[in-house]
Amino acid sequence: MKRTDATRNVGNLFDPGNPGAGLKGTVVDYTWLNSVQEELVNLLMGLNPAAVLDQTNADLHQIWDALSAALGTKVSVTGGTMTANPTVALGVATKQYVDGTVTLAAAGDVLFPNGLRVKWGSDSYFLLNTNTSMSVPIVFPLAFPNATFKVFCTKVVDAAGNAAQISADVLYGSTTTAGFTITYDNLATVNKSIQGVWFAIGN
Repeated sequence: MKRTDATRNVGNLFDPGNPGAGLKGTVVDYTWLNSVQEELVNLLMGLNPAAVLDQTNADLHQIWDALSAALGTKVSVTGGTMTANPTVALGVATKQYVDGTVTLAAAGDVLFPNGLRVKWGSDSYFLLNTNTSMSVPIVFPLAFPNATFKVFCTKVVDAAGNAAQISADVLYGSTTTAGFTITYDNLATVNKSIQGVWFAIGN
């Protein structure tokens, strides 16, 4: 953005001069005014490419409204008073990118400001008979929009005995943006109750 370089500027700032002493202030030149105007227009159109510029001066809050929409919180302006309305969420995708979002639960999801997502969850407990293998598809509560980078899985068993002979692993080649498959193996000499616990990283 251009800082004024007009006649009688002081360090690229406007100077009021001193009319009483016959000292003139900084000239307000058209190039600087056009620069400010176009910077503001480009800001508005960048935030809302569909915006229609109001040439009547009837709406003096177009940039404010575009910023509010982009940040996800609608702010109403009445009689010069600006009032936040947190019940109206606009520009959700942009707000998520700026703020990040989180679902804190047994099966959850975190979206970080840089677009990275982390998900976690677990399969249901079930009884796995001795010398038995089983594959169970897992569907993410919310799919990754772009890619799943890595999925990690471990096990929870009903007792420590024979735990080393029980496994819960991610099936090779099963990972998609929507989920993956856990393979369970029980090589123990007894039936075991088992649960797969997982987390995934993607964007």
